[in-house]
Amino acid sequence: MIGERYEKSKLLFEKGKTAYQEQRYSEALKFFEGSLDEAVHYKTLELMGYCCVEIKQMQKAIVFLAAASCLNPSIKIKKTLVEVLCGVGEYFIAETLINQLASKEPNHQAILSLQQQVKAQVENFTRVEIMTKGNED
Repeated sequence: MIGERYEKSKLLFEKGKTAYQEQRYSEALKFFEGSLDEAVHYKTLELMGYCCVEIKQMQKAIVFLAAASCLNPSIKIKKTLVEVLCGVGEYFIAETLINQLASKEPNHQAILSLQQQVKAQVENFTRVEIMTKGNED
């Protein structure tokens, strides 16, 4: 039974991966969902997240990327998750994640660069909030 489910999951994953590589993201997502119904794997969740980014379903992308990063703490997955979080205005969550990642990867230039970008976005957001509250008085 477990072997059959794994084989079905693998087959659906491969179909999804092919669709993803051919930039048929909505179709790929359906195959990945079927694969996930049979067996959980971080790569399935990761690619589901990337599909959602491509079809502009950012909230779903966050869920899939966060789940994938729990199962496999890959730098690529976490970096993409931070970028998507910033893209939807979740700067403070992104800042927490990128700071954790930077503490684990202190010499990774792409992470350090993203950390600076997130820091600037948080500072800008905070500055706008202060200015907006000052105008309400």
